[in-house]
Amino acid sequence: MPVALRVSPSGAFGSVGAPGQLAGRLLSDRTGAFGGAAITALTGAARAAVTAEGTVSTPKTSPAVSNRRGGTIMATPDACLRRPARYRRGRCGDGGRAYPPPAPAFSPLDLIPMDQAAEHWESVYGSRALDELSWFQASPAVSLRLLQQAAPQTGSVIDVGAGASTLADLLVEAGWADVTVLDVSASALSAVRARLGPRADRVSFVAADLLSWQPRRSYDVWHDRAVFHFLVAPADQARYVALAGRAVATGGALVLGSFAADGPTRCSGLPITRYDPETLADAFAPAFRLEHAEREEHVTPGGSIQPFSWVVLRRR
Repeated sequence: MPVALRVSPSGAFGSVGAPGQLAGRLLSDRTGAFGGAAITALTGAARAAVTAEGTVSTPKTSPAVSNRRGGTIMATPDACLRRPARYRRGRCGDGGRAYPPPAPAFSPLDLIPMDQAAEHWESVYGSRALDELSWFQASPAVSLRLLQQAAPQTGSVIDVGAGASTLADLLVEAGWADVTVLDVSASALSAVRARLGPRADRVSFVAADLLSWQPRRSYDVWHDRAVFHFLVAPADQARYVALAGRAVATGGALVLGSFAADGPTRCSGLPITRYDPETLADAFAPAFRLEHAEREEHVTPGGSIQPFSWVVLRRR
């Protein structure tokens, strides 16, 4: 669907009004050739397409924006930065209160068109505090330990479905220099960037519908906590496995946590596919082999116990 764009050299976002008018943003590569420009995207379509790409000269006062991957920079309406229901961790019954609005900007960020179903998940982040979300962890200790065992700090890691997890913070603190976080929620990514502060330039942010995402590079480690188990359709599961196979370098690792066989059957009103380590290993064979497995019992902010199956799968 064609979208009209207005670029403002001031670096401020254009305003939006009636339904169907969506704000977009143009980000930059590490050269600074993009960044500092604002785009207002106008469309009446329920699902917007990528709207623009190109070079915009930037005044020195414009914020520096970088992108590890470089190459083509795309702009897409902010309202499209939403998370598909089929792979988003849900509320799982915990209560909540209003969550303050997200930071107004974030970088570096690849913007990719999102599925309309993502609106549900964006609303989750907009309706409750981060520490009241059922998947919240003050310190993702299991994830950090398994990642450190799977690859050296000189390696590259991507956290898919990262949400507003503090894992990126801990990886940066531990000395990892090549960290990517991917999520369909712009609000969640904004929260991570705001929390990281000046350290955010050591992290690449990707706002994307995971199964529609096309990786531009490979990674030494792929981390997923509570994304894969939301895929209940065999076709979506197969797409995920194929995507991980393309994105993880030979000899690299996939660190994955899903609800265990005795875990919840639904989350946020959505069905869950539960796994034990053996069924997870089978799902990713033959491209990956099982290297390690363990169980975690996550205690939600509401006091519920959620058993997780964790596996480390090595790329053949």
